[in-house]
Amino acid sequence: MIRIMKYLSKTEIGQLVLSLVTIVGQVYFDLELPSYMSQITRLVETPGSQMRDIWIAGGKMLLVSLGSLACAVITAHASEPSETSSILPPAIQMSRIWLPGVSTSRVICDI
Repeated sequence: MIRIMKYLSKTEIGQLVLSLVTIVGQVYFDLELPSYMSQITRLVETPGSQMRDIWIAGGKMLLVSLGSLACAVITAHASEPSETSSILPPAIQMSRIWLPGVSTSRVICDI
């Protein structure tokens, strides 16, 4: 892993860190959703609960869901490879060829 890291540019390292942070954020938001759902369920089942309280809990749950969605979109955008990015050493990059029906990983392993 360390040997591969030395071939990464500063931009790619930034993309890696951003992706890791947003993945952690997405996991956090996804793990928070059940607590909001249980809070809404508890409010609905409790006699005398105000509708306003249910709407507030639902709004928080919606914001957490949108936060998870935003993290997923940022992760997808940050993990897109740029045209110049590659974690492969230059010798292997130059020897990549395209063959119909053969995956790139297969060609790289065969080289």
